[in-house]
Amino acid sequence: MAIHTSKSGHGEGNIVKIGRLADGRLKWKWRIWATLPDGSDKRLTGTFIGTKAECRMQMQGAKAKAERSGVSNDPNLTVAQLLQDWLQVKSEHVSARTINIYRQPISHITKEAIGIGGVRVRALTTALIQDYYTRLNTQTTLERTREQVHGVLNQALDHAVRMGVLEANPTKSVERPRARSTRRSVMAKAGLTPSWEPSEAAKLHQKAMQDAIPMSWAIAFGLHTGLRRGEILGLRWKVVDLANKQIRIAQTLTLDNGERRESDPKNEQSRRDVPLNDEAVKILKTVQSWQADAAQDQAWQASGYVFTTRDGKPQHPNNMKRKLNLLCQAGGIRYLSPHSLRHTFVSLQSRNGVPLERVSRLIGHKNPTVTLQVYRHLFTDEVRASSLDLDLSAD
Repeated sequence: MAIHTSKSGHGEGNIVKIGRLADGRLKWKWRIWATLPDGSDKRLTGTFIGTKAECRMQMQGAKAKAERSGVSNDPNLTVAQLLQDWLQVKSEHVSARTINIYRQPISHITKEAIGIGGVRVRALTTALIQDYYTRLNTQTTLERTREQVHGVLNQALDHAVRMGVLEANPTKSVERPRARSTRRSVMAKAGLTPSWEPSEAAKLHQKAMQDAIPMSWAIAFGLHTGLRRGEILGLRWKVVDLANKQIRIAQTLTLDNGERRESDPKNEQSRRDVPLNDEAVKILKTVQSWQADAAQDQAWQASGYVFTTRDGKPQHPNNMKRKLNLLCQAGGIRYLSPHSLRHTFVSLQSRNGVPLERVSRLIGHKNPTVTLQVYRHLFTDEVRASSLDLDLSAD
């Protein structure tokens, strides 16, 4: 039997037909070189049954995976190099916003003089990491940051174990940094909550609608839907179904190194259909009418987004914080962060007896357990039907 070889250009690999099965399907053997993150080359091989095109797809996929996530067995691999590889792997599964959150603790881990970025991964010990955590106490007074540093380092070293670089993760035995207090607990001790009371929420809604600009409408919309900021600003008209009072969360608008960027939702559960109450529908119809008028101006640049700038461009996420502060001042209510729109939505749903499982689906959490961990103090009674019950008629 003749053996056929398919030769490709440099870096594209080789495919060899090595046989044919009784049912007529072809069997192939492929070989390709991949360049690992540390610059070293690794030869990949495999066999495949099917078409030549399918075989090539498998081969290229194996190469991409190796180049994307293959940690080298280089004995001099440093913690900083490992963290970058781990971050690349994580970027395939989490949003750009989450990756940016990871970068902050990574900057502490790799900080010169006090960090451990230059330490060889295989030289890490529990004692060395514990000593670093002690030094970290002098580097930052932010307890939450120290917790995040441990979380990132723990995950990266778990990645090193999976890739065969380490036999065990040395962070498992350290005395991990723990936050003694959170912003939420500090507020609770002061008799405050991270969400607005119904009367405050109603006032915020009214001031936002009276302001009559896209970002203010976006804030009111967040109050009635519980969407994340990136989900609100990433909403496009093509996923809005006003007739059925529903939207589809398919993407988010986030910041990546200060630049606006579209990205996938935070997790698979975040990609969801969200039912709209009457007020949310009214807000979208108001925006729709405003855009129809604004589009007559020559300066208008159609982008397909729902909540745009005055000239039709996508909003900058930081603008929501500034506008929310102004609306709170105008309404005479305390300022809370944009995330409190989401917290207020959950709080009002809970007050009105909406089951935990339904709230979890509405806000796109991975499961009800996550919702309970975040909003444990809100779910005490589930007795009444779903409604925000805001008095929107008061001045």
